[in-house]
Amino acid sequence: TIGYKEDCSDNPEKPLRERVETDIMLEILAGKSSRLYNDLLDKGLINDQFGCSYFTGYGVAVEMFEGESGNPDAVAEAIEAELCRMRAEGISDSEFIRAKNALYGKNVMMYNSVERVAAALVGAAIENCGIFEVQDIYDSVTKSDIEACVARQMSADRRAISIVNPIK
Repeated sequence: TIGYKEDCSDNPEKPLRERVETDIMLEILAGKSSRLYNDLLDKGLINDQFGCSYFTGYGVAVEMFEGESGNPDAVAEAIEAELCRMRAEGISDSEFIRAKNALYGKNVMMYNSVERVAAALVGAAIENCGIFEVQDIYDSVTKSDIEACVARQMSADRRAISIVNPIK
């Protein structure tokens, strides 16, 4: 697992909008159709179980990359290189639209499951927001919002790597 811990000292609870923006950023960076994911897969550095997520709680926010690799340091270096590229070149319109649409679609598909709708209702009650608020955020997020997210998050000096090796 490779994790980037965010500074939550100014705001211990990440707003819903920031969480949605971070999810879009992670989809662009390392989602299954991203250039990073496919490059790592083609080089045999990851398998198809590799994924990323954003974990938040009171006073904690972490972007995590998880999966098996024979060379986790190379994976960490590739993630850093892709972040540098995204910061320097920005995000293309096609990357932004692809990621936003993919996550929007996943969110809409949630309504096909009674269990997931129930969980969303509980989550919305805990968050003190409406169940459809996430959809409204997806509609309003811009490419410049995601580029700002890339610029402010995932600092290399806040990165940690946890490697589990089998006993020999």
